[in-house]
Order: sequence, then structure tokens, then C-alpha cells
Amino acid sequence: SLEMLYGPDGELPEKLRNLEPRLIEHVSNEIMDKDPNVHWDDIAGLGHAKRCVSEMVILPLQRPDLFMGCRSPGRGLLLFGPPVSA
Repeated sequence: SLEMLYGPDGELPEKLRNLEPRLIEHVSNEIMDKDPNVHWDDIAGLGHAKRCVSEMVILPLQRPDLFMGCRSPGRGLLLFGPPVSA
């Protein structure tokens, strides 16, 4: 959300001050919370999908030194299934 972009002083960081407010809001809507309080165990089943996400997204972000050259992660991951409502 937009609030997470503001610093402790309540001001936007210097780099964001000259951007269009509409653009700032659009980007802030795409940012995930740093600690959404959701864990892998909260997601029932889907073991294969969770492993794929871990191998292609999480591990390369945690250890980029291991995923270089021929060992670079895949460039796409297609997740599909029926829509689920909360």
C-alpha cells in the first residue's frame, strides 16, 4: 500500500518526490508486505507448486551466487487451477 513508501518522518523518499502520484500509487499497489504472516504450512497441499516457487523464485533471491550461468533459474512459471475464494 501507499503508506509503506513513506519514511519515518512521514515524507516520501527523495527519489519518489518527482514522480507522478498516479504512478507512485500504481507501483505501491503491486508491492507485497515484507512480512505478510503467511507460511508454507498455511497453504494446504500443492507440494509440487510450492517446490517450484521455492526453486525458481525464493532460492535464487536468497542465494543469487548459486544461480548463475547454466544454473540460472527458469524464466517463467505457469500456475493454473480452479479459482479459489476465501
